[in-house]
Amino acid sequence: MRLSSGSGSNALAVAQTSIAAVLALARGVPQWIAAQREHRWLPWRGGLTPVALEGQRAVVVGMGGIGTHVARLLSALDVRVTGVRRAAAPATHFDHVVGFDALGTVLPQADWVVLACPLTDETRGLFNAARLAAMKPGARLINVVRGEIVDEDALADALPAGTLAGAYMDVFAVEPPPSASPLWDVPHLLISPHSAGNSTQHQRNVIEMFRDNLQRLAAGQPPANEWKARSPA
Repeated sequence: MRLSSGSGSNALAVAQTSIAAVLALARGVPQWIAAQREHRWLPWRGGLTPVALEGQRAVVVGMGGIGTHVARLLSALDVRVTGVRRAAAPATHFDHVVGFDALGTVLPQADWVVLACPLTDETRGLFNAARLAAMKPGARLINVVRGEIVDEDALADALPAGTLAGAYMDVFAVEPPPSASPLWDVPHLLISPHSAGNSTQHQRNVIEMFRDNLQRLAAGQPPANEWKARSPA
């Protein structure tokens, strides 16, 4: 039996959700919503004036389908993008690329950090208290991949303390987070229910991938995204 996955079928939707979170946090949408609920008029003037996105720096951790789409869309907003992956080599849509071993050198300059990497032994707990503290004061974190990559307790501490200016989490170590989790009430944190990749196009993409793989198999070619059995350790 040969198996293939639908990897990449929702990458664009996840990237678009990431950009929606960037724009919402950058423009203060959560504060507008809170003010509306309180029937309060809150113009963004003086100290509340949002910092312009153009010219800001983003670090995108993981440069697969999601990360590449995120970089392309951020570039369209005139945000400078640094990519992080195992091997440092130039890539389209990225102004700069570094390896995972250099992550600590680029975090202090980043206004945005977007997590687009898979969960592995290397990335589990990658953004712990020390890494969150190493981020630029006023930076914002976006996580649309796996909750276990971020230390949620450390994040719940960093946001009220002002270490970070904001965050967006679509994924969590336990889903849904327990009702007693402090994350529900942390200021400047946007939460969505693991839905960043949902769109009407998703299933169409999966069907198209399936159709393409049938044609590949009929032609004697290996299917795309084929799962390879791991050899015993």
